[in-house]
Amino acid sequence: MSKESRVSGRYKINIPLKVTLIYAVVGILWILLSDRLLFSLVKDPHLASTIAIAKGWVYVAATAWMLFFLIRGNFRAIEESKEALRTSEERLAKVVETMADGLVIIDRDGIIVFANAAAENILGIARSDIKGKTFSDPAWRITRVNGEPFPVDELPFASVIRTGAPAYGIEHAIECPNGNRAILSVNATPLRNTSDSIIGVVTSIRDITERKRAEDERRERRAHERRIREEAEKAKREFYKGTIFSVTDGKLNLVSREEIERQLAPDARRVELVDGDSLTAVRVAVDRMAASVGMSEDRIYDLVSAVGEAAANAVKHANGGTALIGIRGDNIQVCIEDHGSGMDALVLPRATLMKRYSTTTSLGLGYSLILASVDTVYLATDRHGTWVLMEKSIMARQREMSLEALPDTW
Repeated sequence: MSKESRVSGRYKINIPLKVTLIYAVVGILWILLSDRLLFSLVKDPHLASTIAIAKGWVYVAATAWMLFFLIRGNFRAIEESKEALRTSEERLAKVVETMADGLVIIDRDGIIVFANAAAENILGIARSDIKGKTFSDPAWRITRVNGEPFPVDELPFASVIRTGAPAYGIEHAIECPNGNRAILSVNATPLRNTSDSIIGVVTSIRDITERKRAEDERRERRAHERRIREEAEKAKREFYKGTIFSVTDGKLNLVSREEIERQLAPDARRVELVDGDSLTAVRVAVDRMAASVGMSEDRIYDLVSAVGEAAANAVKHANGGTALIGIRGDNIQVCIEDHGSGMDALVLPRATLMKRYSTTTSLGLGYSLILASVDTVYLATDRHGTWVLMEKSIMARQREMSLEALPDTW
């Protein structure tokens, strides 16, 4: 019971008690003092006795008249309260009977003692059959939404009795007597007496079967649309991959990040690309590594030019990145990884093949120069950034690709 309720109860008891005590004190004082005053003023005993009797009748009549008005007012207030209570109960009953959600009251022992019309419709059982059943009666065939068993101690009633706190939005499924399966969302709150002890649980039940079905359909539709987009994107990339591979005579390969990681030399040196000094550092590192294995000056110049172009692209247009420099087999490998947003598949053909094509993620002649300067390029790009792995053999190969051989348009 709340503090306000206890204070209100004491107030209602104290007022009548105080009135009664005041009446008793006034009555006693009236009898004692009025008699003394009377006998001090009237010396004739017979006359004094007659006046005392009359005084008593006047007191009785006055108090009776006062009690009449008090009792009549009290009865009138009681009748008005009864009428207000009856009106309130009728209004509440209409609300309960016409509400869309089911309302079920369960006593402390788990027995259903009340169910409204909506509960009858949702549960598919007549109210006369609902009353008297337990909250976990096997007739409900309660399961989780996915069909798995629903532990009894996790049901709303058990949760409220165990914790003393309301439970909201608990979802489970039931199988109705007509064979239909319904998914319910249940709220439950404790019902307490004046001593603040739980004497039952009030539960509201909402049938969310159609909502769940609509959510499942939307989820399946989104998944289907996502699969279609992914398949279309995959087909588009495969087409571009094959086309670009053919147009570049096998020099430019569109691959995944994982494929590039598998291609990389395991002991590659790492250089962070953040500013102009780091661009110089990566060029110097490539130059020294290539010279240390006997690569010719012309080939070193081409390789350093390609690496510088890719590294500058990462710093200027993609928030920096990382260069990995190593040797694998008879090839010098340099991989530039940037922190940009990647290139859209529709842009790839122009960005990699068209001379002077430029966007915020490509540098005009950048890829054309790279393709003309190295033997093989592996390119991976997605929304997390772009990886460009460049390979150039230490010793010259018979066939070289010139910048002029690249197509001007897609």
